[in-house]
Amino acid sequence: MEGFDPAAIDSRPGACVAEAAAMPRSGRGGSCAAEFLGRVPYETADAAQRRALGEIKRSGGSPHRLILWEPEPVVTLGRRADPRHVLASGEALAGLGMRLIHTDRGGDVTYHGPGQLVAYFVFDLGRMERDIARHARRVEEVAIRLLGDLGVEAFRVPGKPGVWTAGGKIASIGLSFSRWVSYHGLAVNIGPDLRGFSLVVPCGLAGVAMRSASVELGRPIGAEEAAGPLARAVAEVFGFDGMRIH
Repeated sequence: MEGFDPAAIDSRPGACVAEAAAMPRSGRGGSCAAEFLGRVPYETADAAQRRALGEIKRSGGSPHRLILWEPEPVVTLGRRADPRHVLASGEALAGLGMRLIHTDRGGDVTYHGPGQLVAYFVFDLGRMERDIARHARRVEEVAIRLLGDLGVEAFRVPGKPGVWTAGGKIASIGLSFSRWVSYHGLAVNIGPDLRGFSLVVPCGLAGVAMRSASVELGRPIGAEEAAGPLARAVAEVFGFDGMRIH
């Protein structure tokens, strides 16, 4: 079972709130361990999630894992990405100190960079609920609650995965699944240099305006500042007992 169909998601604002409230607390769902890696290259974060994925698939009883990190500049392509959505040449990207990396997540092309907070949800849906579309809605709900905690009004837009504000797109999701274990996840624009998105057609959406919490609030916010609130939002939405970031 690999892949994720965004069309299967119910995009109505708040659609997942009641479902999240009904999620079992611990017990059937298990516990979740969270860690913040700090600002690291893509390969470091990817290696961490793959170690967690392997442990969960092997043991069947390891805690779910939430891996948070702030990216070094990079452009990534999802499994079904259109290479034409990368607008800069490899030489131009190299001149900016960034690389182009092909990944196995869902979604199209995107830019990652400092000031963005990425969350990898390495969760065993076999111990929770075998519903990929609902899992994706809950990942989006995490971003909505995080941004609300920061003071930013965010919501879903019908037919467009991810999370939006009145000014544009502020968070993107790209998920993968292996034997009912999810990995990859969510990228939230906390305070990145939004000019990085001019190098690509973000998520394949021509003309889309990208936003950040810093732009919405008119003040600088760091990715590390948002890590704790994101972990709390995960605990609320997925029904885990309190999580601490290691």
